[in-house]
Amino acid sequence: MYPFNLSITNNVGLYKLKDGRYQTTKRGQVDPIMVGYEYVLVQKEIADYFESLNIERVSFVPTIIWDRPNDKEYSDYVRLDVNHHFTEDDINDLDLDGKQFLLMNKEYLFVSPELKVELESSRYGFRFTEGLSFFG
Repeated sequence: MYPFNLSITNNVGLYKLKDGRYQTTKRGQVDPIMVGYEYVLVQKEIADYFESLNIERVSFVPTIIWDRPNDKEYSDYVRLDVNHHFTEDDINDLDLDGKQFLLMNKEYLFVSPELKVELESSRYGFRFTEGLSFFG
């Protein structure tokens, strides 16, 4: 059994500033879920939903996204600190019991099979690919 990649495509990337905010790296719309190297940011409404699911090994920290060119701050975001990391070499040896987020190579968000079932029944329209099929 493999984890499922939560399919997220972002229009813009983010860069973490020294003050803890995240700055957009190009012009474009900020998405409800932002995933990139060493960050997973979600709008507060989605974070509240995730928190209600009692997901293991994840914590929630309020954060701000700053659109520098437009000098606009998005303060309705939460950083998900995912405490289950792996590399593609580890994919066959993961403990996938329970509801878990997993972070591959510090930048790709995966979910356990049990969490996938929960997320599929939500109103957010999450899409998934199994294992590393998206990367092949």
